[in-house]
Amino acid sequence: MPRPLNNRKVTAEVKLLKALAHPGRLRMFLSLHKLGQRNVSQLAEDSGLALSYVSLILRTAAAEGILDREYAPRGNGVLYRIAPEYKEAVAQVADRVVG
Repeated sequence: MPRPLNNRKVTAEVKLLKALAHPGRLRMFLSLHKLGQRNVSQLAEDSGLALSYVSLILRTAAAEGILDREYAPRGNGVLYRIAPEYKEAVAQVADRVVG
């Protein structure tokens, strides 16, 4: 008999899958995985997406708890990084995509 699903884990996985379900967004998360933390401009460059769209994605992912953010030193904007509880899942995706 299958074990019952953990609703909290299922919800977390769905959030992450939605965030990764676009090539540009996936490139952003792969960049964060590889480089640790980036600002909006850097992620727009990494992903090839418009700055305004990247900003929206990052705000949404941070509000969902997928990303952590902090203000950069010297007032250079906000730095984003993958939240600890999502690092392993993103690493698994990176291994499949990048090899």
